[in-house]
Amino acid sequence: SVWTPTGTPSNLPQFMTAFSAEPSAAAVKITWDCDPFSTGTLLGYALARSSSAVGGYSIIASTIILGPATFYYSDALADGSTAFYRIAAISSSGQWSEFSDAVKASPPSVGESLPRYNPAPREVFAAGDFICDIGNRTGEVILKWNAASRDAVYGSASAYVVKYATFPLTGAYTFHRAKTAGVARGLPSGAVGRLATLNLGGDCPGYYFAVAAVYGSWHVVGFSTSVVAIAPKAFGAKDGGLVVKTLRFAGSSPDLPSVAAMEFPSGALQQGEYLGVIKNLGELRLDATLAAKIDAANLLASRDARFGYVADNENLASSSVFAFDLYDSAKNDYFDPVAGRRTRKDITVSLSYAGLTSAPEELKVARLNEKNDFWRVLKDVKPEIDRVAKLIKFKTKELSVYALFRAPAPADDLSNVAVYPNPFKPHDGLRETGDYSTGIRFINLTRNADIRIYNIAGELVRYKGLEADEAGECVWDAINDDGERVASGVYIFIAKDENVKTGRNRFIGKTGIVR
Repeated sequence: SVWTPTGTPSNLPQFMTAFSAEPSAAAVKITWDCDPFSTGTLLGYALARSSSAVGGYSIIASTIILGPATFYYSDALADGSTAFYRIAAISSSGQWSEFSDAVKASPPSVGESLPRYNPAPREVFAAGDFICDIGNRTGEVILKWNAASRDAVYGSASAYVVKYATFPLTGAYTFHRAKTAGVARGLPSGAVGRLATLNLGGDCPGYYFAVAAVYGSWHVVGFSTSVVAIAPKAFGAKDGGLVVKTLRFAGSSPDLPSVAAMEFPSGALQQGEYLGVIKNLGELRLDATLAAKIDAANLLASRDARFGYVADNENLASSSVFAFDLYDSAKNDYFDPVAGRRTRKDITVSLSYAGLTSAPEELKVARLNEKNDFWRVLKDVKPEIDRVAKLIKFKTKELSVYALFRAPAPADDLSNVAVYPNPFKPHDGLRETGDYSTGIRFINLTRNADIRIYNIAGELVRYKGLEADEAGECVWDAINDDGERVASGVYIFIAKDENVKTGRNRFIGKTGIVR
């Protein structure tokens, strides 16, 4: 049984299930699908074209050009012209099938729509019936789906088709335009289908995936909600690995490629195999929770003039915002906050500044604090500028969501001093609540401010070495002036700057320590 929707000839060669021609301003795209369940051997195809439906056909491409491909771009059509195309299949023994009947291509009128599938009259997949996960190899995505519901006329789905694209798959038209990831036979009720993609690329490409349930001989087709997956880069700890992101997934500009990378030296990780994943801003925004955190952090940064907010970071085509993730072979997040792991050696992370309007000398690396929704500038990081590749590189032992911002400036007065983490819990294993290597950080200070720490009894605990730096920040390592770690409790801090003549020159606050 051959699928014969509108626009597809009924006499296609036995290897094929679809054939169409779609004109555009640049070319006519001719596409077809091969029957994945055919037992025949297939070498390739041959295409013929004519200006008349009934005769005058000439071969425009055959196996030397096409091979096993399922698309071909023919010359663009002049305004008002029409072309007709036929296709034949060529077996491995060199035998040609009969040519199909013709499909017609002509510039479409406004609003014209050629249906390729007949959508199911009701939903055949429930929310969560289709999920995607990273695979175990470079460029691999694992796709899983629950059996679709039964159709009143045709019963259980006879086959499933999984497709992917850089645009959301929302129905028949977009599904037809997408690339085929694979096809599987029908499933019994309650069963789960599984498909591993081919190598989608080693630069962490992100795609929308969707599955269609086919009933009968393509009489009815139902579509799942499209899901996004990012293909990983696999590498071993022994040799180390370089993970690069060069593709833009959403809001892309072909003239401004997105570039981010992370490089693991040999011995940086415990022995084993790992999967690196980098997501750009377009992909991050598909996670509603994380998108809300980024929006909140951006809003806070935009209101702080001294922070040096970079508005370009909200533009999907130019943003420097990327998430860097690492998973072990069991798909566990290596940098899960509960695990609290760091690498044995520094990872080199690179962020492109090519799309930003700020000069690279003005930029600093910032990490998203996902607990409190703000961007924390990494003052201790000394970035390196690669002017040839237009990258800012820095070293770290932790991965997170990073971005580039203009270097912060000190505050004009002490009206908005803040302290974090508060409370400070250095032994709970959570990165968000701090440890002795990161300490307790005071921000929004003036350039000449200093900090004094008192216990609840009013006794001076620390004053040595607690002066603000050029960015108006200060770090207390929870050690007293005698070099001893202080006990758990509530501490009072006083920030002062006698040089401030306008505004507040003194601020009193509290911070807690839980050991």
